[in-house]
Amino acid sequence: MKFSKIIGLILAVTQLASATALILGMHTIIGVFSSAMPSDGQSIDIEYTDPVKIPIVLNPTNNGYLNAKMNISIKLIVDNVEVASDLETLNIQPGSTTRIELLLTIPLSEAQKYFNTQSDIQFETDISVHTLFDLISFGNKMLIEGGAQ
Repeated sequence: MKFSKIIGLILAVTQLASATALILGMHTIIGVFSSAMPSDGQSIDIEYTDPVKIPIVLNPTNNGYLNAKMNISIKLIVDNVEVASDLETLNIQPGSTTRIELLLTIPLSEAQKYFNTQSDIQFETDISVHTLFDLISFGNKMLIEGGAQ
């Protein structure tokens, strides 16, 4: 067999393996990311204790074939000032679901001031999912407007 044919065969196998890894990685990332997003019927039950607790519960599922690492952070921003935040990093094995609970805490006196006035309240979320030794990743930062009801 000629040297050029051997090199051509090696390149073809490498390209096929790369394409397969990319497809498997994207399948994993899209599945984990979409399952980590809150559903339409999900509500946030604020616990008015001292300090006030705002729990956010997510259940990301990895239906892909590769291990996924997920970083998620949430911040409560009032009048352009960050008043509470939480961050979590977790590994999700293929075929499994992981429960994640982020908890924002605010002193009761400050929470009453924020929620009882016309303060500009926003939640900033940053979700990123990595797979295949961090070679494939996707992230999204969202700013969600909120306010007193």
